[in-house]
Amino acid sequence: MQLMLVVLALSMTAWGSSFTFFNTGSFASGSIGNVNSTGGLNATTTNINLVGTAERFRILGLTFSSGCATAATGLCTFGGGTLEVFNPATAGTAIFTTSLAGLTGDVLKGTGTAVFMMDLGDIPALHCVGCELSMGLTWGLSPASTTLVGGNARITGVNVIPEPSTLGLFATGLMSLAGLARRKLRLPI
Repeated sequence: MQLMLVVLALSMTAWGSSFTFFNTGSFASGSIGNVNSTGGLNATTTNINLVGTAERFRILGLTFSSGCATAATGLCTFGGGTLEVFNPATAGTAIFTTSLAGLTGDVLKGTGTAVFMMDLGDIPALHCVGCELSMGLTWGLSPASTTLVGGNARITGVNVIPEPSTLGLFATGLMSLAGLARRKLRLPI
């Protein structure tokens, strides 16, 4: 009886696991718009284009709060726009697109660097629960440049699609419970 409950519990824990849906891989190139002369991020609408060896992330129409414009390190916010993910080998259609309208993320910034974190919520198209966007960028300072010199980005979350082995474990647990119930009730075959 206890073994059957353990099998059933193990199969249920495998239903959701942390997963990286998109990842830029190693940095290749990129750009960020509206960097000011002190290395801060101007509070106007801007675009970010980050190309990696695995995927390319592009954010169009992103807006920073006024606290991002200073060169000093600190915390500010960003939001709005559209996030697109592309396969860098093909210059065509985005493999994933989502609106960031109504969402606000945090920027932990330094002079010429920034780490972006945003909770994207659930994305049914990806079967992703609690998706998060994280992105780290570095740009040139002498003089202040919109060209990225380093960076990475990824979208992570919980993948809620069970694997075939998970379904097999779940079915085995249910059959075991059915067999136990049949024995307890002494039902004929």
